[in-house]
Amino acid sequence: SSITGFISPRYIEFVSNNKAYVSNLKLNVAQPNYIQVLDVNSNIISKSIRLDGWTEQMAQSFGQVFVCNQRKNYVYVIDASTDLLKDSIFVNATNACIVKDQNEKLWVSCNADASNNIPARLVRINPVNLSIEADVSLQTTQNSIARLSINGTGDRLYYLMNDVFKMSINATSPSLFATQGTRVFYGLCVDPLDETVYVSDAIDYNQNGTILRFRPDGTLLSTFKSGIIPGHMWLDN
Repeated sequence: SSITGFISPRYIEFVSNNKAYVSNLKLNVAQPNYIQVLDVNSNIISKSIRLDGWTEQMAQSFGQVFVCNQRKNYVYVIDASTDLLKDSIFVNATNACIVKDQNEKLWVSCNADASNNIPARLVRINPVNLSIEADVSLQTTQNSIARLSINGTGDRLYYLMNDVFKMSINATSPSLFATQGTRVFYGLCVDPLDETVYVSDAIDYNQNGTILRFRPDGTLLSTFKSGIIPGHMWLDN
């Protein structure tokens, strides 16, 4: 079946067996945007939650859905039981990616702001009191994080910033995992069972791309071809 009525859907987050939230990139920035609530039994949009700006990835913790926003300097918090906007957390940057670690803490990728000399950052949010517990500067104002991911045990982060980087949730700075070189790293996925890291190379965005497989120590295992511009990957274990 197909579900109609969306504006420009980005990500879907299932908040119960019957309900999911869908974030939106809205092209007309002069008008309000919404998180749309999907009834997954009838496949219809049951309601909308106004949330201005380009909404991106979402994550759940303690009955709340945390929403990233590419146009606002806040992470927004929705009560998953009432579908009401509950609060917002100022992170001093637009933001796109969010993952949950083994301690139920939320890690958010905050974009660089070159005009205000603000570097890209990783921010850790406590979902109980909605406070920022950690703020890790990535020392660059010229590039931002893409494809923030976490391993299966929830204790190690991976992300793209041209190269691939990794960081323990207890660390204060990341380390280099794999160098991009002449390739064009575009997608990233971490196997939750054995922490094999899959990285896609879009090459020139015209020909079929390549997938690289790495061990957790950064050793290249193998490569294989994919379709054009391989972005997101799903592991069926």
